[in-house]
Amino acid sequence: MGSPIIYLGRLRGEFFHALEYIRPEPGFSRYLELLYDITDMAVLSAPLSKLLQQLQQQLERNNALCHQLTLRLYCRDSETQNYSVGSAQGEYRAANWLKLCQLQLESQRLTAPLYGLQLEVTQFAPQQGQSDDLFQPQQGNISALQLVSLLQARLGRHAVSGLSLQNQHLPEQASGRPLPLLQTRPSADALAQRPAFILPQPQPLQEAVEISSGPERLCPDGWQLAAQRDYFIGRNSKGQWLWLYRTAQQQWFVHGLFS
Repeated sequence: MGSPIIYLGRLRGEFFHALEYIRPEPGFSRYLELLYDITDMAVLSAPLSKLLQQLQQQLERNNALCHQLTLRLYCRDSETQNYSVGSAQGEYRAANWLKLCQLQLESQRLTAPLYGLQLEVTQFAPQQGQSDDLFQPQQGNISALQLVSLLQARLGRHAVSGLSLQNQHLPEQASGRPLPLLQTRPSADALAQRPAFILPQPQPLQEAVEISSGPERLCPDGWQLAAQRDYFIGRNSKGQWLWLYRTAQQQWFVHGLFS
């Protein structure tokens, strides 16, 4: 008898009834069927802008932004082409996402006529208010992270990186390429008397040089004596200052040039 009474009380508003709100999972997925087949990437901007406007509306309702979106191009009688477009700073504006997409797609070619496209975002991130310094002059209308995103869209994500110092003895292992603008603490102090230009691969020494300073012995990890190098600074007959090293087998190589 208790359950019907409680049920009637809830219907009449006499008893408190906790409501369970529906909260959709954060994400976005929209498919757009084109009115006609597209064979030129430049024509794709109009339908893509429509999808990005829908994405912006959903992000604004959730007070969110996204760092990456996936664009799927459905081609007739051909495989689907997938493109991943990212923003290092995170973005919600359709105009900015459209610019990033255009930069990445302008160098691509369609393998078959395009009849549909789909836009997907799997993760949203909350928007964080940015407060500008009152006494700091404005240098431009674009931030450093936005510039990184534009460069990655134009050149590719792997073509843009930072530079960090590694705790390694050999010159070719002494630097790393972290994510752009990533604040890293140097793991080792910078060594003095290093050339401004390091050769991609050490070249055998094929001329007479006058040794000015050295040696400085460097070894790989574990102090591998068979791979040790004795570095010197020398000058050739042209007046160029070279960074040289001698192996344990008494072979000489040029590894860098001083400016």
